[in-house]
Amino acid sequence: MEVKIEWFENKNMRYGKFTFSDKLTSLSAEEAVVDWKERFAKQPHEKFTLVWDCSELEDYDSACQELWQEAFQETHQQVERIWIISNSEIVNAEVQLRALFDDFNVKMASLGNNIYEITKHALSKSTLTV
Repeated sequence: MEVKIEWFENKNMRYGKFTFSDKLTSLSAEEAVVDWKERFAKQPHEKFTLVWDCSELEDYDSACQELWQEAFQETHQQVERIWIISNSEIVNAEVQLRALFDDFNVKMASLGNNIYEITKHALSKSTLTV
């Protein structure tokens, strides 16, 4: 699977961290979206911060973007914030442009940024939920 998904809690905040590697295929995107929707359905009154670590993502199938957008539209009431970790100027530009039109709370981070260390630290010290 080109997507590693980790769900965890830290200081009463819930996180879903999606780590992408290599090329994201539509099959892997579908599997990740199912996991995402199932997690949100189990905790319908909770808000989550999603962390999308794209630091090793090299490419993705064009269908992935549509799958991801549909999943976000279905679950956006439970999304408190989205952090995107990427050193790619192309990814950063795409995300910032989409955030303008979709009006959601998205934050960008690079590997040297604080959120990367926070999520890495939180994963090692938090309660992982499966």
